[in-house]
Amino acid sequence: MGLLKKLTSISTRSVSSRGFVCHIKEGLNDARRNDLGEVCEGLPLYAKHASKRYCVLHYPGDDKEGEKFGQVVERRLTAEDFRFSYAFFPEGESEFHNVRFEASADFSIVSGSLWVSSEKGGT
Repeated sequence: MGLLKKLTSISTRSVSSRGFVCHIKEGLNDARRNDLGEVCEGLPLYAKHASKRYCVLHYPGDDKEGEKFGQVVERRLTAEDFRFSYAFFPEGESEFHNVRFEASADFSIVSGSLWVSSEKGGT
């Protein structure tokens, strides 16, 4: 299989599983965007920003609805799905104090207002 056909196959698989390709963040190349596509797997198109399409986790606009974002975060926490890389956290929906992560949590390269506290216990 040629490289172009492989890339087309990857891109098509990404589109069909989410219904659209989330732009995720400005400055990412298409290969990195496809690699990160699992972060917003199953999330519908939330809105367009600067002619780019975004899911609610990655939408960077100041007009993001905190309630909808919070619902997605809550569902993720309940399902123990802690993939939040490149998420844009709106004001008031980003405090993770009193949350215990039993598995690895990915908050790499987040934007917006994020506050995570960590309690370290000793035995």
